[in-house]
Amino acid sequence: MTAQPKGATPFVARRGRPSADQVAAIERRILSVACATFLEHGFAHSSMDAIAAAAGVSKGTLYARYAGKAELFHAIALEQIAAWRHHAPAPIRAEAGITESERLYRYGIAFLARMRMPEIAAFHHLIVAEAYRFPDLARQFHDEGYGRAIDLFAEELKAAAEGARWPIGDPRGVVHAFIAALLGWIGIQTLNGPVTDAACEAYVARLVAVFVGGRSGW
Repeated sequence: MTAQPKGATPFVARRGRPSADQVAAIERRILSVACATFLEHGFAHSSMDAIAAAAGVSKGTLYARYAGKAELFHAIALEQIAAWRHHAPAPIRAEAGITESERLYRYGIAFLARMRMPEIAAFHHLIVAEAYRFPDLARQFHDEGYGRAIDLFAEELKAAAEGARWPIGDPRGVVHAFIAALLGWIGIQTLNGPVTDAACEAYVARLVAVFVGGRSGW
């Protein structure tokens, strides 16, 4: 049986028609347990029966909400996409006089900090592993996660370039390449264990130097 998330309060079924608050609590409980189960065991090795048992609900209650494991996984992914948007790096454009080097450096550090958050890192790995099974969901995760991050920072970079009067021909292409470099590095580094703040700072500084050094290609 799947272990219950640490600190979770077991759901106790009550007789009679549940209130709206109870229904919402059941839903949160199911999604929390299902997310923990998928992250621990992967999609293929997780079962609806185990999730229902760990959540303290009947199989009928679970299937009344989700027709199958794929629908439950989809619901969890949508929640994680919303969390991804919530943790997006904050805009830097409000600060006057900031150089392109400092702007890229701050964004790079913030992006890596987000990718090192355990819940985001774990679900990112799960989505990548299950992309072949859920291509539409993976595409949505990309578009609303990476795609949105690229668009937002590209707009910021373009506005900054116009204000500082240094031309930038393809802001989205520059940001796409920058984020891809960050993702590739963090993916490789995590194979060796936890990544430190110092390692992130050193890599981002080096990456920024390379990008700014090639400024004519922007």
